[in-house]
Order: sequence, then structure tokens, then C-alpha cells
Amino acid sequence: MGRSRRATAALVAAALIVVVGLGVAAALVLGRDGGQEQDVVLDGRWQMTHAVADDLDVGFAGGEGTPTLVFHLGEQALSGCEVIGWETTVDGSEVHFGDLDVGHMMTCPPGRQPDPLDGHYADLLATVDHAERSDDRLVLTGPGLELTFAPLPVHRYHGR
Repeated sequence: MGRSRRATAALVAAALIVVVGLGVAAALVLGRDGGQEQDVVLDGRWQMTHAVADDLDVGFAGGEGTPTLVFHLGEQALSGCEVIGWETTVDGSEVHFGDLDVGHMMTCPPGRQPDPLDGHYADLLATVDHAERSDDRLVLTGPGLELTFAPLPVHRYHGR
């Protein structure tokens, strides 16, 4: 009987090792979160480089008036002298801009270009449903929409 108990204990230990090993392997294959997609990180200051929508296909070279997107201590977008605030919902690569609040600067800085998106920036953001980000690019997409952004140089954000 002593041998039988030891054999049973050895089999149970071996089975536990196999089960734990399979669990670890599955976690490595699926990722720590059980296979769920990581949320895209939007943080940063971005300037639009290209916008494609139904009746729009425009590129931007940077400089004053280029539409921007800022995710830093709150969310804010600028296009010309139009200011947009919103609430962001992120689930994996799915992104939605809700509760959009559109306003205008009290005084537009001298030399600032008029709104290059003719007041449509908020409408474009409301259409976004996905985001993809790399170190040097943020792409927001939705039905018939692609907005591409590059990091905003610090001197542009601070107005220097």
C-alpha cells in the first residue's frame, strides 16, 4: 500500500505540473489578459497630416492652423480658431469620441489660418470608430473616413 500511495501522489503531482504548464503556455499564447486586445493608447499631442472623407481629401504640411488633437490633461482639438472638447471611449482598437463640445477662441491669434476643415472637424471626430497608433503616427478611421496624425512638435503646442 505504501508504494501505491507514492505512485498515486507522483501521478497527481505530474498531472498538476501538466495542468499548470498548459495554463502558462495558454497565457503566453493568448497574452496575459486571456486574449483580449490591448487598448490603443491615444496619449500625446498630434497634428493632422492627412484627412480623407466622403467629399474631402486634404494634406497638411504643419504650421499655424493645422488641425491638432491633444490627449494630455483632458482632450482637446483645434482647427483654425475652432476648439473641440469631448469624452473618449476606448475598447481595444475601437475608439469613440462622444459628448463633443465645439467652441471658438475669444480672439484668434494674429496670422492663424481660418479653419481648414470648414467647421467639419467635430463631425469627422464623431464618425471615428477605430484607432491605430505607432510611435510616429496615429490613424483614426470610421466609415468612409481616415484621419492621419503625426506627433505635434513641442514648440508648436506651446506657440513658440
